[in-house]
Amino acid sequence: MKILSILFILILFTGLSVSGQTEPAKLYIRGTGLNRNAARILKIGGSTVYNTASGRGLRLTVINKSDQSVISDLTYDCYGNTASSESLATMLNSMTNEQIGILTSFDAWEYSVTSNLDAAFYRLGLTRAGATVNGGSRRPYAAIFEGASNGEPTGKVVEVSFNSTLNMPYAEISGFLIEGSFVATGNQSNALLKPQGDGIGVMVNYDGNVGIGTTSPAEKLSVDGTILAKEVRVSVNASDWPDYVFEKTYNLLDFSELEAYIKENKHLPGIPGGAEIEKQGIDLGNMNKVLLRKVEELTLYAIEKDKQIRELAAEGKRQHEESEQTEGVLRKRLEVLEDKLAKIETLLIGKKD
Repeated sequence: MKILSILFILILFTGLSVSGQTEPAKLYIRGTGLNRNAARILKIGGSTVYNTASGRGLRLTVINKSDQSVISDLTYDCYGNTASSESLATMLNSMTNEQIGILTSFDAWEYSVTSNLDAAFYRLGLTRAGATVNGGSRRPYAAIFEGASNGEPTGKVVEVSFNSTLNMPYAEISGFLIEGSFVATGNQSNALLKPQGDGIGVMVNYDGNVGIGTTSPAEKLSVDGTILAKEVRVSVNASDWPDYVFEKTYNLLDFSELEAYIKENKHLPGIPGGAEIEKQGIDLGNMNKVLLRKVEELTLYAIEKDKQIRELAAEGKRQHEESEQTEGVLRKRLEVLEDKLAKIETLLIGKKD
């Protein structure tokens, strides 16, 4: 076992060949930015492919897996113009599964990156490049990755990217080309790929926003899909909670004002309309507060209406009692009148006789 381990180390570091297989080739990649200006470098085995302090943008070197030969080596000024970004996107998308790509930056590269170039980055698993915001920050960047034929997504990648300050290191990758693939060190990825590497599952962008099912999260957590949870807890300030509805100073609309508002706007006051919801979505925390405020307002309306109903019932009862009293008085008067009429009728009959 020790002999095999020693032999493997000798193969890696001396370039020995076993059974006619392709020799492992030492690999060194360096990308730089303006604020810590230096040459971009690519070394493969004992050869220096380039060591130059020129050519703003990203330099793409395409290597044949079978013999480690350089197929293409071009620089794209995706900082200066979108046409170069489109050309780089086309070149990335034309790479096959028999090729390895290496990207290095010099000076700056992330000002005129197009959506097509971002899509090509993401397809090949270059999530740090894809998540970098367009701007003049001039970050150092380096990457090595495997291609994929016919537009298939893939994810064998090592990327390095840093902020553009003078205090940050270069974007450096070290490793080996071996047996049609590579072994290399770099930054921890800012994305979680699907199990087969055929797409991005979770992404962290330049602002620290996390996207699930999306590569462009606009919030701290953006999810393009359904969320299943046993409990969701939203923190709010006590002063924002609508207990103020029950204060005597709260201005509760009367029913005529409420009716007029609904007729004009087709929704309740303080509730966003359908067009606004479609455009901006729903803030669950705020919407819960608004809905609670409406429930409390309805409670006040219900209390007020209950008072009015009670008052009307009391008034009805009073009127009913007064009516009964009046009816009793009238009944007594009618009885008196009837008695008097009977006496008069008796007198009249007596005189006739």
